[in-house]
Amino acid sequence: MVLSFVNKNNLVKYTLPKNLNTMKGRSKYLLTAFAVLAVILGFTNPEEKVHQEAVKSELNIVAQEFMATKGKEIFQSEFARNMVTMFADQVVKKIAQKKVTRINLGILSFTELEFQDKTNIVGIGAFNSVYIAPQMRGSLEELFQDKISQ
Repeated sequence: MVLSFVNKNNLVKYTLPKNLNTMKGRSKYLLTAFAVLAVILGFTNPEEKVHQEAVKSELNIVAQEFMATKGKEIFQSEFARNMVTMFADQVVKKIAQKKVTRINLGILSFTELEFQDKTNIVGIGAFNSVYIAPQMRGSLEELFQDKISQ
Protein backbone atom coordinates (compact mmCIF):
# COMPACT_ATOMS: atom_id res chain seq x y z
CA MET A 1 0.00 0.00 0.00
CA VAL A 2 1.36 3.37 -0.99
CA LEU A 3 0.39 6.62 0.70
CA SER A 4 0.88 9.86 -1.16
CA PHE A 5 1.36 13.21 0.53
CA VAL A 6 1.51 16.49 -1.28
CA ASN A 7 4.07 18.86 0.09
CA LYS A 8 4.33 22.49 -1.02
CA ASN A 9 7.31 21.71 -3.15
CA ASN A 10 6.76 18.16 -4.31
CA LEU A 11 4.87 14.91 -4.00
CA VAL A 12 6.06 12.52 -1.25
CA LYS A 13 5.25 8.87 -1.54
CA TYR A 14 5.44 6.60 1.46
CA THR A 15 5.09 2.84 1.26
CA LEU A 16 3.77 1.08 4.35
CA PRO A 17 5.86 -1.84 5.57
CA LYS A 18 4.80 -5.18 4.16
CA ASN A 19 4.67 -6.80 7.59
CA LEU A 20 1.92 -4.40 8.76
CA ASN A 21 -0.74 -6.56 7.17
CA THR A 22 0.77 -9.71 8.67
CA MET A 23 0.77 -8.12 12.14
CA LYS A 24 -3.01 -7.98 11.99
CA GLY A 25 -3.06 -11.69 11.20
CA ARG A 26 -0.59 -12.47 14.01
CA SER A 27 -2.59 -10.54 16.55
CA LYS A 28 -5.71 -12.47 15.55
CA TYR A 29 -3.87 -15.75 16.08
CA LEU A 30 -2.43 -14.51 19.35
CA LEU A 31 -5.84 -13.40 20.59
CA THR A 32 -7.33 -16.74 19.55
CA ALA A 33 -4.54 -18.61 21.33
CA PHE A 34 -5.14 -16.62 24.54
CA ALA A 35 -8.88 -17.28 24.32
CA VAL A 36 -8.32 -21.02 23.87
CA LEU A 37 -5.86 -21.04 26.78
CA ALA A 38 -8.36 -19.18 28.98
CA VAL A 39 -11.09 -21.72 28.16
CA ILE A 40 -8.73 -24.63 28.92
CA LEU A 41 -7.67 -23.01 32.20
CA GLY A 42 -11.30 -22.42 33.13
CA PHE A 43 -12.27 -26.05 32.56
CA THR A 44 -9.20 -27.41 34.36
CA ASN A 45 -9.37 -25.12 37.39
CA PRO A 46 -9.17 -27.46 40.43
CA GLU A 47 -11.98 -27.72 42.98
CA GLU A 48 -11.53 -26.84 46.66
CA LYS A 49 -11.17 -30.52 47.54
CA VAL A 50 -8.07 -30.74 45.32
CA HIS A 51 -6.58 -27.76 47.17
CA GLN A 52 -7.31 -29.46 50.50
CA GLU A 53 -5.68 -32.70 49.32
CA ALA A 54 -2.55 -30.81 48.22
CA VAL A 55 -2.18 -29.17 51.64
CA LYS A 56 -2.93 -32.50 53.30
CA SER A 57 -0.17 -34.13 51.27
CA GLU A 58 2.34 -31.44 52.26
CA LEU A 59 1.28 -31.68 55.92
CA ASN A 60 1.77 -35.45 55.82
CA ILE A 61 5.34 -34.89 54.65
CA VAL A 62 5.86 -32.35 57.44
CA ALA A 63 4.40 -34.80 59.99
CA GLN A 64 6.65 -37.63 58.80
CA GLU A 65 9.73 -35.39 58.98
CA PHE A 66 8.70 -34.21 62.45
CA MET A 67 8.28 -37.77 63.71
CA ALA A 68 11.56 -38.87 62.12
CA THR A 69 13.59 -36.07 63.71
CA LYS A 70 11.93 -34.65 66.83
CA GLY A 71 9.54 -37.51 67.49
CA LYS A 72 12.33 -39.82 68.63
CA GLU A 73 13.59 -37.18 71.06
CA ILE A 74 10.16 -36.37 72.52
CA PHE A 75 8.60 -39.84 72.57
CA GLN A 76 10.98 -42.51 73.85
CA SER A 77 8.77 -45.55 73.38
CA GLU A 78 7.70 -47.02 70.05
CA PHE A 79 4.11 -47.23 71.30
CA ALA A 80 4.00 -43.49 72.06
CA ARG A 81 5.41 -42.65 68.63
CA ASN A 82 2.77 -44.84 66.95
CA MET A 83 -0.02 -43.20 68.94
CA VAL A 84 1.21 -39.72 68.05
CA THR A 85 1.50 -40.74 64.38
CA MET A 86 -2.15 -41.84 64.40
CA PHE A 87 -3.11 -38.63 66.16
CA ALA A 88 -1.08 -36.64 63.63
CA ASP A 89 -3.06 -38.19 60.77
CA GLN A 90 -6.28 -36.95 62.35
CA VAL A 91 -4.76 -33.49 62.90
CA VAL A 92 -3.69 -33.31 59.25
CA LYS A 93 -7.19 -34.23 58.03
CA LYS A 94 -8.81 -31.67 60.32
CA ILE A 95 -6.43 -28.88 59.24
CA ALA A 96 -7.02 -29.66 55.56
CA GLN A 97 -10.81 -29.62 55.98
CA LYS A 98 -11.19 -26.59 58.24
CA LYS A 99 -8.22 -24.33 57.54
CA VAL A 100 -7.85 -24.56 53.75
CA THR A 101 -9.99 -22.54 51.35
CA ARG A 102 -9.81 -21.70 47.66
CA ILE A 103 -9.89 -18.30 45.97
CA ASN A 104 -11.43 -18.97 42.57
CA LEU A 105 -10.46 -16.58 39.78
CA GLY A 106 -12.12 -18.58 37.02
CA ILE A 107 -9.01 -19.41 35.03
CA LEU A 108 -6.90 -20.28 38.07
CA SER A 109 -7.25 -20.46 41.82
CA PHE A 110 -5.20 -19.82 44.95
CA THR A 111 -4.91 -22.01 48.04
CA GLU A 112 -5.43 -20.13 51.30
CA LEU A 113 -4.39 -21.46 54.68
CA GLU A 114 -5.65 -19.93 57.91
CA PHE A 115 -3.12 -19.92 60.74
CA GLN A 116 -2.93 -17.81 63.92
CA ASP A 117 -5.79 -15.54 62.80
CA LYS A 118 -4.00 -14.81 59.52
CA THR A 119 -4.78 -16.14 56.08
CA ASN A 120 -1.87 -16.81 53.74
CA ILE A 121 -1.83 -17.88 50.12
CA VAL A 122 0.26 -21.05 50.06
CA GLY A 123 -0.38 -22.39 46.58
CA ILE A 124 -1.83 -21.96 43.13
CA GLY A 125 -4.17 -24.23 41.19
CA ALA A 126 -4.33 -24.71 37.43
CA PHE A 127 -4.63 -27.59 34.95
CA ASN A 128 -6.36 -29.83 37.57
CA SER A 129 -3.31 -29.59 39.87
CA VAL A 130 -2.38 -27.55 42.91
CA TYR A 131 1.19 -26.42 43.45
CA ILE A 132 2.16 -25.59 47.04
CA ALA A 133 5.00 -23.11 47.33
CA PRO A 134 8.12 -24.70 48.87
CA GLN A 135 8.64 -21.51 50.89
CA MET A 136 5.47 -22.31 52.83
CA ARG A 137 6.95 -25.48 54.36
CA GLY A 138 8.03 -23.50 57.45
CA SER A 139 4.48 -22.20 58.01
CA LEU A 140 3.08 -25.71 57.64
CA GLU A 141 5.62 -27.00 60.18
CA GLU A 142 4.56 -24.30 62.64
CA LEU A 143 0.89 -25.08 62.10
CA PHE A 144 1.47 -28.81 62.60
CA GLN A 145 3.56 -28.33 65.76
CA ASP A 146 0.98 -25.89 67.13
CA LYS A 147 -1.83 -28.41 66.63
CA ILE A 148 0.19 -31.34 68.02
CA SER A 149 1.01 -29.41 71.20
CA GLN A 150 -2.67 -28.63 71.90
